[in-house]
Amino acid sequence: MTLNSDNCSVVSFRKTITPVTFDYHVAGQLLNRQQSAKDLGVLLRHDLNSEDHVRYVCGKAFRMLGMLSRVSRHLRDPHTLRAIYSAHVQPFLEYSSAVWAPHQDYLRQDLQRVQRKFIRIVGFRMGFNYDEVPVSDLERALNVNSLEERRDVQDAMFLFKLVTSAIDSPFLLERVSFICHGRTRSMELFARRNHNSSLEANCTMQRV
Repeated sequence: MTLNSDNCSVVSFRKTITPVTFDYHVAGQLLNRQQSAKDLGVLLRHDLNSEDHVRYVCGKAFRMLGMLSRVSRHLRDPHTLRAIYSAHVQPFLEYSSAVWAPHQDYLRQDLQRVQRKFIRIVGFRMGFNYDEVPVSDLERALNVNSLEERRDVQDAMFLFKLVTSAIDSPFLLERVSFICHGRTRSMELFARRNHNSSLEANCTMQRV
């Protein structure tokens, strides 16, 4: 199979302002250096900040929500609308969230804004004025958890699959800090660590 150099690029993942770079060539062609790249549907930025990916998935989710709102004008049942939202919008906001889940409040709010708009659409079709929809009450009535809570569940499921070998990755498993208890009564399973940066404290393995 021939590698198409036009579809290849170079990204240097780092936190330093002036990284050491090297020119890479494929078939004699110099590869373009970029600040971000998409890998298996996840947009990875050079500084490992998830902002670009959050903006990307929010844009796709808003467009899908708008399209579904237009084609389902005749629907009024909130549970039917919830099923449509869960099937066609939420996957954009949750795919591979263990990799990119943001710790910044403003990014969390950007993601949650998509769900709040959906709830307002449902409330409007139930007879509320759009700006007066009781979002929190309607979320509870429809049993719609916040996206942050759903990401926490995804993290827990990822960790469970990793430690039970449903995910076969010794590289990741060795980064799980188990506590080997002696004669103590502690029920702690994982060790706590001190971190030098928020990036380190909120990376996937430390977060889960």
